[in-house]
Amino acid sequence: MVSTISFFDKKGENMEKSKLHLKLEEYIDLLDINYLLLNIEDYIFSKINEIEDDFFNSDYSSNDKNFIEKKRKKNRDLINLILESKYEEHLKKYKKYLPRENNLDEAIVYILSLFVDKLNNEVILKDIYDTMEIDYPTELIVNDLTKRALANIRCLYMADCRVINRLQTYYKIDLEKWFDDSRRYTIHNKELLKSILPLLVAYLKSNKGLTTDNYFEIVEEIIEEFLKPIEYSQSNYNLEYQIFQSISSNKDITIVIDGVNGNLVNKTISPIKININSDNSKTIEYYRKMKDKIDTSKVETILLSKIFAINDKGISAKDFYLSQLPKDKQKEILSLNKSFMINDVIKYEIIPKLALEPTENEEQIILECNSVLLEYFLYKPLKKQSTFKTEDELKYFEEVYSITPKDNKFYVVATDTITNASSSVLKCLGEVKVLTPTSLTDFVSEKIQKHNSLLISS
Repeated sequence: MVSTISFFDKKGENMEKSKLHLKLEEYIDLLDINYLLLNIEDYIFSKINEIEDDFFNSDYSSNDKNFIEKKRKKNRDLINLILESKYEEHLKKYKKYLPRENNLDEAIVYILSLFVDKLNNEVILKDIYDTMEIDYPTELIVNDLTKRALANIRCLYMADCRVINRLQTYYKIDLEKWFDDSRRYTIHNKELLKSILPLLVAYLKSNKGLTTDNYFEIVEEIIEEFLKPIEYSQSNYNLEYQIFQSISSNKDITIVIDGVNGNLVNKTISPIKININSDNSKTIEYYRKMKDKIDTSKVETILLSKIFAINDKGISAKDFYLSQLPKDKQKEILSLNKSFMINDVIKYEIIPKLALEPTENEEQIILECNSVLLEYFLYKPLKKQSTFKTEDELKYFEEVYSITPKDNKFYVVATDTITNASSSVLKCLGEVKVLTPTSLTDFVSEKIQKHNSLLISS
C-alpha cells in the first residue's frame, strides 16, 4: 500500500492473530470490497467507517467518552491492518497479469514520433539511428531495437518506406494514407497524434491484418461519441455535429457566413471532412454548390469559427436570425431601414447574445446510491457535488434535506444539468435511485424507452 498514506499503521503486523482478528477477517471476506482500490484514501476511509459501523457498533455503549475513543482507535487500527494485508495479498495475485515493460514497443512509438514531427516529409535511415535517445545499457542494444522497430513499422504499414540502397532508405508518414477519403476527421495536430501512438501500436500488433485506417475509424467513432455528451458545454456543438451528420449522410447544408461588405449571407456547401489543426482549431473541407450542381473540381476550406449558423429554413441569412426574436423586436430592428445597420445589430448584438444564452438550466440533484458506487462518484463527480457517507454526514444530510438515510446507502447532492446527471444515472442503473428532481427521473425513463424501442425495431 502507498507508504505516504499516514493512516496505515504497521504496528502489530507480526503479532499473533487474536480471536477477534480472525472473526473480523472472516467478516471482511464476506464484504464486496475492491481490494485494488485500497490505496485510494477516500475509498479506504469509507470502508473503515462502513466496517466499524456494522461490526463494532455494540462496542460503543459505554458513557465514558475516553474509553470509547480508545476503543474506536483500536478497532479502526485492526480493520486497517486487515485491509492492508488483503491489499498486499491481492496485489501479489494480480502482479503476474500485469504487462511487462516492452522495450520494442517503446522503440516503435519513439520512431513513429520522429516521423510525426516530420509529417508528410521523408526521414532518412541514418537520422533515425542518430536521433534515438532511449536510455538502454549499450549502443548495440539501441541499434538492435531500432532495427527491429523499423521492421515492425514496415510490416504493419504504419509508415511508407522507400529503399534506394542500404545507406539511402527513407521513411514517411503520409497523412492522406492514415486518414483516407472515407474518414470524416483528419488530425493535423502533431502532439495529439503522438499522444495516441502507443494505442495505435498496441492495436495493430494485437489485431492481425488490420491497418492504421481501421484504427482511425475507431478514433473517429470516439470523436463522434464525444460530440454527443458535450452538447451543453461546447459553444459550437450544434454546428460541428450538424456538419458531421451532413458528411455522414452525404447531404448539402446551407451555412451563414460573412459576405461582401460584411453582410451576412447564405452559402450552400457539400462538406467532405473536418480537420483538427495544429492549434486545435477546426477547418471544414467542402465542395461549393453552383446553381443546382456540386462543383467537385476544387476543394475549398473554411474555419469552423467563421460559420455563424446552419440555415436550412430556405430564408435569407438576415431573416434567419431575426426569426429567433419576438415580432416586436424584429419590427424595431427593421425600422432601422439601412441594411448595414440591421447587419451590425445582428452581428454585434443578436449573435453574441444567442451564443451566451445557457442551453440548459442547472438543478439540485439528490441521488440515493448503493455503497459500491462510492468510488464512481468520487472520481466522476457531478457539478458542485457533495457526498454524504459517514454517520455524522448522514445526520447532517437528514437535518438539511429531510430525507431519512437507509442502511448501506450513501447520498449525492449536486447542482448540475439534467443531461449531465442522466449520464451518470444511466451508467449506474440498478445501483442508484433519483430522489429529486422528477424531471431527471422522466428524462432517464424516456432515454431507456427510446433505447428499448430501437432494440425492438432492429
